[in-house]
Amino acid sequence: YAIGGRLAREVANSQTVKKYVSSFEANWVESISLEKDLHELGIKNAKFIPIFKNLTPVNLDQVKLDNNLPKHFCIFSRIMPEKGILDAMDAMNAVNNQMGCIAAVLDLYGPIEQNFTKEFNSKLSEYSNCCFYKGIVDSGKSVEILKDYYMLLFPTHWKHEGIPGTIIDAFFSGLPVIARRWQYCDEMIQDGVTGLVYEFDQPEYLKDLVLSAINNSMLVFGMKRNCIEASHKYSQASVIHTIMSELF
Repeated sequence: YAIGGRLAREVANSQTVKKYVSSFEANWVESISLEKDLHELGIKNAKFIPIFKNLTPVNLDQVKLDNNLPKHFCIFSRIMPEKGILDAMDAMNAVNNQMGCIAAVLDLYGPIEQNFTKEFNSKLSEYSNCCFYKGIVDSGKSVEILKDYYMLLFPTHWKHEGIPGTIIDAFFSGLPVIARRWQYCDEMIQDGVTGLVYEFDQPEYLKDLVLSAINNSMLVFGMKRNCIEASHKYSQASVIHTIMSELF
């Protein structure tokens, strides 16, 4: 079961890797596009199987229209520059400066990369009115923690991300995602339906989308309900039948 989105590039760059992965009964991959790319490279045993989580989605009746300020955004990932952490914090500050009040706050969850601790703490101190580190949360409690937020931010610097688990957590929590368009983004997020997407080479648009979300509570409310519906394809119950049919 291949995790991440790099396998096609590794196969293309190495005959040894190509021979090795071809020797398996199957290569299960988490992306439809990755399955296609591998087939084109001659890896005919590549098979798309969605990643899944054993989580219970929030009930639709728990989703409420939020017309209040500030809006509460979150990040739920490793705390490191490559995840766009500084982009997100800068966007919060810029939005609040533009609106002339604390219209958006950002809570960050996840383990802090050791060599990023000093810079991250400095930025927290600089933006102490709107950015807050909330520690590490057990993965099984993600829905409990995330369900009351407005949106999740995913401003990754890794264009070749696979299928990020944090977005699946967000969907189970009824949480739309503002995301930078990494290579498999469109397989997960429908722009304007389950989130808001900006182009990878236009990171400055993160601030604009946060502003747009703040000013369109009804749109976000509708997207929350769509996210709960989207979570079903990442549920254990949905995927296990496919896995069992492949094994037996």
